[in-house]
Amino acid sequence: MLHNEARKLLAEAYEQTRDAQTAAKCFRVSTSTVYRLSMQMKKTGSVELRTIQRGRKPALTKEDLQDIDHL
Repeated sequence: MLHNEARKLLAEAYEQTRDAQTAAKCFRVSTSTVYRLSMQMKKTGSVELRTIQRGRKPALTKEDLQDIDHL
C-alpha cells in the first residue's frame, strides 16, 4: 500500500507522461492503481487515503438507539 506522498507522486507522474504502464512500473503498482488514483484526483482533488470510509457501518441509526432506550 502506498503512503500519501507516494500516491501524490504517482498521480503527478501519470499526469505529466500520460503513460500508465511506465508510472506503474516505476512505483511497482498495477496500471489499474494508476488509473484509480488519477480518477480520485480528478473527482476529489486529492489522492490521500480515505480512512474515514473504512470499517463496518453501524446497523442501527441514532434514532433506532433512541427508540430502544425509550422502550
